[in-house]
Amino acid sequence: MGREMLNRGGRRRGQRATGVAAWLLLAPLAITQSDEAEVRSFSLPDTRAAQGLVAAVQDHLAAERMQEASVMLQELLEEHSKALLSGRVDLGGGLRSQQPVHEGVGPWATAKLFALPEGPKESYRRRYEEQAGAELERALLANDREALAGVGSRWPLTRAAERAWWILGDLALERGLIDEARHAWRRGAAWAFEDPQLQLSTPAEWRALSARLGESPDAAAIGARLELAASSLESTPSYDAALRRPPNGELRIPGEGEDNACPSPGVTSAWAEPFELARDHPFSSNFNNFFATRADHRVVISTSMRAVCVNAFSGELLWDSGEAPGWEKLSSSERNEFHKAIDHHSAVIAPALTDRVAVCALEVPFAVYENQDFNHIPILRRIPDRRLFAFDLESGEELWAHMPPENWDGESGTFPESSRVAGPAVIAGGRVLVPAYRLEGRIAFHVACYDLEDGALIWNTQVISGQRELNMFNRHQTEFSAPPLRVEGDRVLALSQLGSVACLDLFGGELLWETLYDQTAIPQRGRFTTRRRESTWSNTAPSVADGVVVCTPVDSRDLFGLDLETGAMLWSLGLRDFESLTGSPKVRLSHLVGCDRTTVFLSGQGVLAMESPLGLRSGAPTRVRWIAKDESMENTSHTPRAVLMEDRVVWPTLAGRVDVDRHQGFRLANPSRWSSGSPGNLLVCPDALFTLNNYELNGYFEWERLLDSSRARLAEAPNDMGRTFALADLLRERARAELGDERPGICRALLQEAEALLRPHVEGPLADGGARARLHQVLFIRAQALEVLADLTGALAAWEESSALAPDPRSRLRSLLEVQHLQLNKPERLATLREIAAYSVSIASREFSPCGFSPITLGVARTTSAPEARRSWMRVCRPASKSSFDVPFPEVECQTSLMPM
Repeated sequence: MGREMLNRGGRRRGQRATGVAAWLLLAPLAITQSDEAEVRSFSLPDTRAAQGLVAAVQDHLAAERMQEASVMLQELLEEHSKALLSGRVDLGGGLRSQQPVHEGVGPWATAKLFALPEGPKESYRRRYEEQAGAELERALLANDREALAGVGSRWPLTRAAERAWWILGDLALERGLIDEARHAWRRGAAWAFEDPQLQLSTPAEWRALSARLGESPDAAAIGARLELAASSLESTPSYDAALRRPPNGELRIPGEGEDNACPSPGVTSAWAEPFELARDHPFSSNFNNFFATRADHRVVISTSMRAVCVNAFSGELLWDSGEAPGWEKLSSSERNEFHKAIDHHSAVIAPALTDRVAVCALEVPFAVYENQDFNHIPILRRIPDRRLFAFDLESGEELWAHMPPENWDGESGTFPESSRVAGPAVIAGGRVLVPAYRLEGRIAFHVACYDLEDGALIWNTQVISGQRELNMFNRHQTEFSAPPLRVEGDRVLALSQLGSVACLDLFGGELLWETLYDQTAIPQRGRFTTRRRESTWSNTAPSVADGVVVCTPVDSRDLFGLDLETGAMLWSLGLRDFESLTGSPKVRLSHLVGCDRTTVFLSGQGVLAMESPLGLRSGAPTRVRWIAKDESMENTSHTPRAVLMEDRVVWPTLAGRVDVDRHQGFRLANPSRWSSGSPGNLLVCPDALFTLNNYELNGYFEWERLLDSSRARLAEAPNDMGRTFALADLLRERARAELGDERPGICRALLQEAEALLRPHVEGPLADGGARARLHQVLFIRAQALEVLADLTGALAAWEESSALAPDPRSRLRSLLEVQHLQLNKPERLATLREIAAYSVSIASREFSPCGFSPITLGVARTTSAPEARRSWMRVCRPASKSSFDVPFPEVECQTSLMPM
């Protein structure tokens, strides 16, 4: 499939050689003409038509021609709502920005309409109410949430627009999206009270609106929603209830109030061995491109080629998504041709999770031209093409995907078909948000919003069109990489890495503001080479604290803070500022770790806390609060990112885990050494810590804290099966870890406690299938421990009972193989072998033959020695995944249910 497209887009070798020769002859002239790189080589969506209408509106308002102004304002909302105004630094109200801010046309026009006198407002309603009402009815009939948001945005003064926002909130509540419901209801209240800047963040502010309703016919219905919003803030967490975003379900740089507790340093890995990633991905081991995410007992990793899910407490594979269709048809050399333009320096690969869905960006094998070189000089490069794939978190089943059509020409089709994914997705309620781009000579950077349930496009907005390094033939040599987006309430923040930061509306994608920053100049090209722009910072999403957006773009040397509401650049610090403030130019800083109301945390070859004593809103963080160093990091070029926690900064140095006190900067403990290799990036959870480099994942646990918490929860509700199973599973996984660390005695004691919990639920009136499956697993591990302790009689009894409780034929077969191994020289061994053969033949064609095993192989145990028979059987019975026990693992953390209606 991929090869057909390449052949169609390629040219004959002779023609290419002639074209290359012609280019080489003209190369000096081309370089002379184009090598003067502009610092701001980009363009914004500020169309001339929109600018002309804005100027006309301002003239009409100045002359008090309100009717004409309202008509043009409506035209702006309907035709140019995603355009921008001209940039300005004086934002009014005494607020001044260090860099130009481009306000969105949509918010500007809406504010102007609400500011009209009452007479022109009534005329506006009479003119547009019928049209808005008809659109509202169509949206309701189609149950189209985005059409409802469109009605609310396009005709803001109408009664239909207000109703649209209230209804949109009701629909969100029906889906369990309480946060989204509040955001929509806030718009409904703002439209009802004609105050588009209305802010409602506390229960008291919501309830205070009820007194302003008066004798309105809808006062009762609106008051009920206001009270529901107020009470939800008191009784529900900040994330959505039904489609919950787990605290560690996406790559997010913490801001104010987002800090989690941290487990104490562990000495060795709790896993028997690290989980090794398949070596079929294109990323070098010298870079840390991969980030893990977690939902309850599942950790999900993406390598850009496939997504895998492992058990958080054992490291066993639960499912593997496999590669996108088409890769299986290509040879190894053909696959490598797709990876020559991989961005090893800046690519960020991370899944996004809810409790039910995993969304990943995977590479697809599509290209419209071949790689071309002349005398080892790169001319053309295939740019990696990633698309979104969604998987069921429990089973790994593909739910939806944005695969291009088989005969795609590389340009036509819908936006999901024709755009590349530039960075990790994030999930906000029922929406998936992702940075995307198109290569059209320049890089057209978009923010796209998709429906989580089916992957349908909700909206997409072009933010900027910019340029990166090109070769002498004006061709891109590497893919374009962007950081994850950041969702703050109903605002979406996008760091474009092309010279701007943008803020968009969550519901409709309208640009609220876009702020420019000073870029590092694109370096002049050599005669035959492309020089990469020197980067100070890593590819990192913004962090937000106290209404200040802290950014570190890869195409700038500056760290700066923007006002979340207006986009004004409040302050900025350059690289030389850091060197003069810290006095340590040798400590290279590259990662934004997070921020709070007063402090920005950075890491690299050291960890630094920079403070603004009066708060980040009042000025730049110019005071060094503390700086931490480690000898092992002095000459490190590719440093993993430190992680900001509630009371500390966890720093993955090459020597081991270093915990630095968040407030004072001193070490909380000596480094805890990693169990193997380079640590890579961290995923720090309240009960565990995971390290992920480009080749392996490892897990570290504070087992006693986990077990004590689970025992306490079970003591509160002794008859709760979920809590019983949670403790039993933790005990089993801890026992498995102890057995892997060659401590079979401790392993046996833990399994005895787990067995005591499960046996009452295996037989009799309290029998439960989940209890039987779990007891099977416990006995399986117990038999292994007894065998290590040389208690062969006890091990044989445990194997036999384990086989009797097996939940499926494969599990029973594995237990029987162990039974026959210990029945050596016993007469009952022959009966066991016959039972093994019967089970094997019954499932061979269904499970083993597709994996390359012939049913004839299954007779080997009858004709060979016992040890070899066991090894052969184990090769046959080894499951496709790494996990022998794929029983659903219940929640360990308390879950908060949706507030009752």
